[in-house]
Amino acid sequence: MSFLPNNLLRVALPPELEDEKKQAYMFLKWYKESKIRRWMEYDRRNEDLIKLAESKPGQKILDIGCAWGYSLMRLSSMGVLAYGIDVDVQAIEFGKRLAEYNGYKVDLRYANAKSLPFENEYFDTIICAETFEHIPLENHLTVFGEMKRVIKKGGKIVLSTPNPYGVAEIGKWIGEKIPFFREKFPASYRSYPKSYTFETGDEMVDFLVTKKDLKQYAKKLNLKIIRTDNIVFVLKIFPDWLFYPLVFMEKILESTPFLKSFASTSVYVFQKI
Repeated sequence: MSFLPNNLLRVALPPELEDEKKQAYMFLKWYKESKIRRWMEYDRRNEDLIKLAESKPGQKILDIGCAWGYSLMRLSSMGVLAYGIDVDVQAIEFGKRLAEYNGYKVDLRYANAKSLPFENEYFDTIICAETFEHIPLENHLTVFGEMKRVIKKGGKIVLSTPNPYGVAEIGKWIGEKIPFFREKFPASYRSYPKSYTFETGDEMVDFLVTKKDLKQYAKKLNLKIIRTDNIVFVLKIFPDWLFYPLVFMEKILESTPFLKSFASTSVYVFQKI
């Protein structure tokens, strides 16, 4: 990780999408709203997964839960053939127009991960950032099976999900239990519903996935876990004026193995063998 971002994708909005009501939720709340949120979601989670994918120009990469397509546009700028799926139709349509306006060639489409619309062994790598925890539990093994089906032998699945024992989840738990803390730091409270159904009928849930869960899925499907890591200590509850000292603190905390186990995001790399 570099101390400060130097690769972050910058995109311009086409005139017809300047109205915030027409913008995708993840773009509006996590890309535009604050420097802190942009750092967490894009400079760190998305960019770290892109680095771990170790993609080469001409390779095919699928992003599952791509939202408006940030990772796809970054990968496209690197010469990668970038594909992405999501169940949020508004985000998909917004991302398509954004990519077109900014000159990025991507394949962004609506699809549910439990039935991927691609041929067997089509992709070199799959990335999945902060999505798996929103897939209904009964579909977890099916989705992993679909990911295995569409990647080539030796291909990687690079996945990030909230660390159940990380500072972010501890903060959410405190926010739920202690009204004073919730009042002082409203962003810490898990205010969104535990389950949400899109107009398409696709369900999104809020479910913490443990390392034990992922190891079990890998074992059942004969996938090899080749790397695990914990990243991100900067949290969305902090104001932007604290950005630089927080990033400096994050770098120090991530360099300490014991403290790193409490980072807010867990990263896993699986390989098809």
